[in-house]
Order: sequence, then structure tokens, then C-alpha cells
Amino acid sequence: MQGPAGQKFSLLGLPADLLNGIAAHLTLTQRVTLAQVCKQLFHVTRVQGTAMWNALPITFHCAEQLASFAKWRRRCSCAPVNVWLEMHPWRGVGAKPVWDDVVSTFRLVAPSLTSLMIRWSSSVPAEAGSWLLEAVHLTDLALYCNRLTISESMSTLTKLQELSLESPDAQLVIAPHASLPPNLTRLFAVDCFLTDVPVAMCQLPHLQCAYLSRNPLHAASLSRLADLHRLELLSLIGCWLERPPPQLSVMTSLRACYLDYNECGVGDSEHDTQSAFSTAFLPLPGLEALGLSHQQGLDIWPTALDSLTRLKVLYLESNHELVELPSTAAATLARLRLLSCDASLLFANAGMFRAAAQRLQHLYISGNGLSEALVGRAASVADVLAALAAMKALKRVTFVVQTQREEVASVEVTVLHVKLQQHLPKLAVDAIDSESFFGVTLSEIDALA
Repeated sequence: MQGPAGQKFSLLGLPADLLNGIAAHLTLTQRVTLAQVCKQLFHVTRVQGTAMWNALPITFHCAEQLASFAKWRRRCSCAPVNVWLEMHPWRGVGAKPVWDDVVSTFRLVAPSLTSLMIRWSSSVPAEAGSWLLEAVHLTDLALYCNRLTISESMSTLTKLQELSLESPDAQLVIAPHASLPPNLTRLFAVDCFLTDVPVAMCQLPHLQCAYLSRNPLHAASLSRLADLHRLELLSLIGCWLERPPPQLSVMTSLRACYLDYNECGVGDSEHDTQSAFSTAFLPLPGLEALGLSHQQGLDIWPTALDSLTRLKVLYLESNHELVELPSTAAATLARLRLLSCDASLLFANAGMFRAAAQRLQHLYISGNGLSEALVGRAASVADVLAALAAMKALKRVTFVVQTQREEVASVEVTVLHVKLQQHLPKLAVDAIDSESFFGVTLSEIDALA
């Protein structure tokens, strides 16, 4: 190959990082072919370019490529990799794939897998059976299927630490004789139509995080989690709960509990609401993060929060009727590092925020109440700006934008954004869609000083 000024140019003369950059744009079959050209290219793409093989998107259309890749890997004795199997209903000419196609594709590389994600959007039920046991190196597994059944025991998958399950079209079924991997630390069973916590989920002695969001759970079944003594995070977002489940009171190892998008407070008197919160949370002195956003009917400050002396994170946005805070809430504000709330709450209690929220590092503000605050209430805006300026630890303000009010909210956010930049130029200000807003993880809690 001729280069500039007639100089000879060789592909092998390129730097290794550039060669890897080129190889990353090749298909799976082309990568395998390139690695077999010569020892130098094998060394560059396989040894120095390990990351290139660590995430391989595979579809049903790539089954032949995957077979070639599997054969080459066996010959080269390569280490395990992460592979995502993206399986969708067939839209081309020919028969639609059946679940056996997924299983066959999986088996081509099962011994090499450390991470596996399968998306099966067909109405044909998916079955997690004994075939999964061939992936002995799996550390995380995600099965996103419209209808999912776990039919066999997963007890031999001892390296598996994270399991994600979805079954939005029908209830997730776990056969009576089936069990989940025994060393799981993180379990996601979101949108699975669960009405009761499955017994198999209560037999995981190492489980630290359980995400059971968007399931119409009967609160009584949560008592099955009482024996999980290492459980530190429980997410019950959008589970149609009418009050904080009293069963939480026995989960004394909890550090984070998310009850957002429920109905805590609907139809209850003030006394009943306070009593429900006290029953659930007073026995949890180690709670560090609590999600109470988007509660229908919550119009009072739960006094039980004042007893949570280790609370760092509190989500309260989109509680439209919660405006005035009692004086006792100042002690809770003084402990928080992260808070989300409506603009109406912030503007109505600017003095308390200014005096108490001295350790707050990140403030999320929902657009609720911004219109009223910015139209004809300049003094209130000045008070809020002064309160934010007085929070010495505050580094970031994030506006939570409601998607159904996107155009209006963007104007309101822009106006306040400009004011914040004028008065507090060192403060980072951004916005996030409310649907992308989610609770912090345990590692993020630990990072909050």
C-alpha cells in the first residue's frame, strides 16, 4: 500500500490502540478473521484488545457468526466474556423464532459467559430451565421476557450475584421445586405481576438489594423477607401500597427503602397516617435513604422521619399537598445530603432551609409551584436564592421535569436557571426527566460524606 510521497504503508505498522479502534467497528465474524491473520494481529486484538471482546451484542440473525466465534474461542482457550443475546420476533422472510432458538444460540458460548442478557419480546412464553446451568461462570443474568417461567433449580450457579427478571404480560412463575442462585446479592423482579413475594426469593441469605417495583404486592407477604438479615435496600416503587407496610419494621438491616409512586395517606386521618409511618419506620434506626415521592394524599410531614438520625437521602417531590413543614423537620433537614422536593415546599420554607440544610450537597427541585413562585413573587425568589447561597455544602441543583408539562416546565426552569447562574455562578445546575429519576444505590449512599 502506497502512503504519502510514495512511502510504503503497512497495516501492521499502525499503533495497537488504533488497530483496536478499527477492529471495534468490525462485525463478529470479521473480528475473528482478523485475529487469525497472523500472530501480531492476534496479540493486538485478543491480548491487548481484551475490552473489545467483553461486550458482544448477538442477535438471532448472528447465529452462524456466533458458532464461528465459539469454535475459534475453544481453539484459542480464551477467557470468559460478557455476551448479550438480543432476541426479538422475526420480521424477515421465513418462520418466526421459537424459544428453542434462544437456547440453541446460548449453548454455543455458554461455558464462556460471565454476563448474559436476553430480551424476548415474543408472546411465546420463555422458560429458564436446566440449559442455564451450562453457564457456570455467570456473575449476572438478565431475562427480560413478556412471559417468564423459572422451571428448574439454579442452585449450581454459585457465581451468580445479580439477577434481573421482567414478565410484564403475565405473572412470573417460579416452579415449587425451583430455587434461585444461592449467592445472589442483587435481585431485580420488576414489573412481574407478583401479588406475593415468592418463597424462593426469601431463601437468599446473601441478598443485599431487592427491587420489587411495579408489582401489585400484598403487603402481608413482605413478612417473608424478615429472615434476610443482610437485606439493606428494598424498592417497592409503584406497588399500589395504601400505607407504609408495617412489615418493614422487622427488617432492621435496611439502609434504603423506596416507597415512591404509592398511595400512602389516601383516605386516612392525620392520626392514622402518622401512626402508620411510626409503626413502619421507628424500628429502623439505620435507615439512610427513604423514597416518599409521588404519594397520593400525603399532606403532612411524617414525624417518624425526625427519629431517623442516620437519614442522608430523602425523596419528597410531587407531593402537591405537602407545603408547610413543622419546626421539628429542621433536625431532619440538617442531616440530609440529598433531597428532592417540590418548588412550593422550598419556597414556603426557605427560612428553614437556609438555617438547617447546611450539609445538603444535592437538591432536586420538581417544577410544582414554580409558576406561582416566579409570577408576582420576586421576594420569594430572592429568599430562595439567599437560602441556597447559605447552604455551604450545596454543589448541585437539579430540576426534575415532568414530561407532560415539558414545554411549560422548560420555560420555568430556564428562568430560574438564569437567576441561579447570576447569583450563584459556582453552583452546578441541570435538569432531568422525571421518568429517569431513580433512587440512589448503596455505593452512592456510602459516597455521601
